[in-house]
Amino acid sequence: RDRAKKMPSFIPGPSTLSRIGEMTTDMMQAFTERYLSAYKSELIQFVKDDIQSAGDSSAPTYKLLDAPVDTSDIHSGWFLKQGGAFKNWKRRYAIMRWDYRIEYYTGEDEALAAVPGEPDTVNEEGSEVEPGTPTADKKNLPKQKGTIYPAGYEFVKDPESKDVKDKEHSVELHHGRRRCYFFQFDTAEEKEEWSRHLKAACDNAKPPVNKDPVGAAAFEEAFRRTRWWCRFYGWYKLDADEGTLLGNLATDMIVRDLDHELFGMLPSSGATRDIARRKIDGLIASNVTRVVQGAWKAVSEQISALREKIEGPVRAAMAPVLKAEAGLKTQLEEKVKAPLAPSIDSIVVPPLAKILGVAIKPACDAWAAFLSEWSKRTDKLVAEVQEHGSDALARELRSANYHFNWTYWGGMSAASNHLDTMDEPLRVLGDFVSHLSSWSLIYNGNRRMMELSRKAYFTVGLLAKDFMRGGSEAGEAMTKAVADTKERLLHDARLYLNEYFVYLLDSAVMPLLTRKALPALLDLVSPLESAIPDPVKEFISISRILEEFIIETVQEVLIKSVNEAANSKIAALGF
Repeated sequence: RDRAKKMPSFIPGPSTLSRIGEMTTDMMQAFTERYLSAYKSELIQFVKDDIQSAGDSSAPTYKLLDAPVDTSDIHSGWFLKQGGAFKNWKRRYAIMRWDYRIEYYTGEDEALAAVPGEPDTVNEEGSEVEPGTPTADKKNLPKQKGTIYPAGYEFVKDPESKDVKDKEHSVELHHGRRRCYFFQFDTAEEKEEWSRHLKAACDNAKPPVNKDPVGAAAFEEAFRRTRWWCRFYGWYKLDADEGTLLGNLATDMIVRDLDHELFGMLPSSGATRDIARRKIDGLIASNVTRVVQGAWKAVSEQISALREKIEGPVRAAMAPVLKAEAGLKTQLEEKVKAPLAPSIDSIVVPPLAKILGVAIKPACDAWAAFLSEWSKRTDKLVAEVQEHGSDALARELRSANYHFNWTYWGGMSAASNHLDTMDEPLRVLGDFVSHLSSWSLIYNGNRRMMELSRKAYFTVGLLAKDFMRGGSEAGEAMTKAVADTKERLLHDARLYLNEYFVYLLDSAVMPLLTRKALPALLDLVSPLESAIPDPVKEFISISRILEEFIIETVQEVLIKSVNEAANSKIAALGF
């Protein structure tokens, strides 16, 4: 409080406010141009892929059944939640849905009656619905007060904020720019239980997903290019909805470019300056984001309405486009094949043997450990069902699934430890993988095994039920289901491991090849643009055709290398 009294009162002057408005407008105009261009390209590609995929049978054939996404709720219960605009505390009944979003209601009956994620029960920002709005006035709707998306937040188990200074059993979802959420629970046990789930939500939750794959892909491309326009480079994370991401980008640009105008009057150092700077940054972020979210909403709605009108004509025009593209691809291959070969020999081939030499034994040992542990855990499942009958089936399947649901713990611990032995050797390879994260390669391997385990247990459960419906006793049905599933699992595990090695090599060599060879090859094929018929020019991209040809050519080299180096090891996998 003493610091707040000493803090200088600062409001940007008219010229600074005007400049903030101009910069925000300029950035949104730059983004909109890029979004329109990306949306057109992605829509054309979406239609092409949709038409061509109808007759595509080149995908590998897996034998395990695809497990549906588990959409059961993660946790529910009561807590006190601090309000946003008014810092009062209200009792809410909350449900953490399967995708980690937290919906909160005025009561338990309303929560149980609600349709999860029903848009009519919550406004877009996920904040509390104000009385008098169309949403709040609709009759017969559950009284959902709001939704919290934990993506991008940090979980603080024991917050030190003055907001909860006198609140026992309280926690915080903290964010540097967005609203922070404070919860208080009735008991220490409830706090511990919710803390576990809230921590997992902050670690794993994804932002609200654009259900239109064309719009989602177009936004990612346009956002990346707009960051470059704003002179921001390097790593970034899509950890919020589209409007918030654009608002944060505009704020970052404003704070960087108007640093003197915004912060020049603050003390040169000390805690007072830090507090004031955070407050000014938050003030700019909240106001700019509000404006940008409105602009983004208008753009996305107009584009969505336009898509309904143009997708039909695009599909109708696609036959001559595909014909022209096929002819162009033939010409491109003839022009590029010879110049591409030396690049593959000098850039792609040299690191392949070294990377496979590092990866084959740890990865094969990891998959062998995974299959062994899966077999042991499944034998226990069979024994439980034989002893307790069909009533134990669902319970034991859940338990077995949970056993393989965490890296470095339970059924995955031995496999994860084998994959970890790749870390240091991959780092030693230096230039070949300097652009890679060895952690991401190891994480990807773990995720593949965990995915296969979920599919395997889903297959076991479904086959066991089928056998029981056919007259088999529960124990006998489980025995037959597990025997069938083991054959399927071994078949798919070999495919997954082969694909993992190809993924490792692709991650290492494709960025190098694209950076070093693509520009020269683009110059070589650019004259082919004159061969594209005028009516279909806007539907065909020379650079995309070239990239697809390079990817196909490199994939053939990678698959051949993996088959030669690892096939015998992969074939030796077993229970």
